[in-house]
This record gives sequence, structure tokens and C-alpha cells, in this order.
Amino acid sequence: MVNKINIQCNHLYAVGDIHGYFNELAFMLKRYDIKDDCIIICGDCGLGFSSPDATKKEMSKLNKACRDRNVKIVMVRGNHDDPAYFDQGLANTKNIIAVPDYTVVNENILVVGGGVSIDRIHRKEAMELDIRHYK
Repeated sequence: MVNKINIQCNHLYAVGDIHGYFNELAFMLKRYDIKDDCIIICGDCGLGFSSPDATKKEMSKLNKACRDRNVKIVMVRGNHDDPAYFDQGLANTKNIIAVPDYTVVNENILVVGGGVSIDRIHRKEAMELDIRHYK
């Protein structure tokens, strides 16, 4: 079954590889005066490498910035993202949606996530060691 979503917006932007820099993306919304628009993050969003609580906290700040500016964000799974966030909607908010593969956006944009990175598990374990080291 193909998922379909429709998002009303003035402009549609596509960016990729933000790797969890959600605060920076929120800053860019203000810096470039992006309002009433939609941003599609084309993979490597950064979902699944920090703890679920940390991800939720970071996403809530981005969601607030989106809400204040009437911006919708559609996240597409990248090879460095955890598929559960997209398949189960773990990061979804009112203004941000992580869509499953083969979702059609606005009737004419088919989104398909990246492959699975062969080094994903190793990099995640290394990041967890780094986090524990600094606690």
C-alpha cells in the first residue's frame, strides 16, 4: 500500500544530510525568513543515533520553530537513519513527519529512503561510547 500525504505550502524546499542538526535547521528557518513552506529532508536526517529522549527534545524545538513559522517538514529515511522512526512514526509531530518508504507527497513526489549503511551499527556503537565517555 502506498501512503499519500498532501501539504499545503507556498514553496517546497529539498535539503539532505542534516545528520541531527535540528537546532541549526530551526535557525535557518528564521535566518532565511521561511514561512508557510514545506521542507523535504532527503535522507540522513539524524534519527536514531541519539537516545529517544534526546531526539524527542531536539525535535520539539524544531517543531516549535516550524509551528511559529507555519512550516511543514517531511523527513525521508537515509541510509544512516533508524527505519523505526519512519515506519512507526516515532518522531512525528504536528509539523514534522518522518514518512515510510514509498510515500507520495502532494500527488507527484515519490519518496524512497536510502539503503542500509553497512557501517551503521559500528558508528552507532562508537557514538554511544563517546557519549558515555563524556558523562
